[in-house]
Amino acid sequence: MVIDYKYPAGENYPFSKRACQKETPSQLFFQQLLSLLLTNITAKIHEYAYHTAGRPMTSVDSDASKSFVGWMKLLSGKNTLRLYTLNYERIFKILLARAGMDVFEGFDCGEYVHGADPIRANVCRIQSDTEGHIHYNLHGSAFWDVLP
Repeated sequence: MVIDYKYPAGENYPFSKRACQKETPSQLFFQQLLSLLLTNITAKIHEYAYHTAGRPMTSVDSDASKSFVGWMKLLSGKNTLRLYTLNYERIFKILLARAGMDVFEGFDCGEYVHGADPIRANVCRIQSDTEGHIHYNLHGSAFWDVLP
């Protein structure tokens, strides 16, 4: 299949962004294609990972989720779990908590966090907990709240 990535000369392309850095038509096309791909990936992730009291995750009962929990339980029998992710999702913590495992994510909170209510990080526990299971989002958290 051949994809013609050139815009028709002299025609407006609906919903397109304008070139900001004097990109060629090919460069501009691939920038917009990348933006579309990232948007679609984000939409797919939201289908299974967006988690609020009104809209729980749909993937908690999947075979992959059950396999993950079984694997973590097996590992935790002899080890302290240290889970790190570069994303903001909480699915790993939620799956393990539902399986009865205490997993600390930097905050003293349950499965659901109300978006309008900022919560404080438990800095003392972050610095001192060497025995408990942890799950940290290395890019940060949507819950961090900067104090004045």
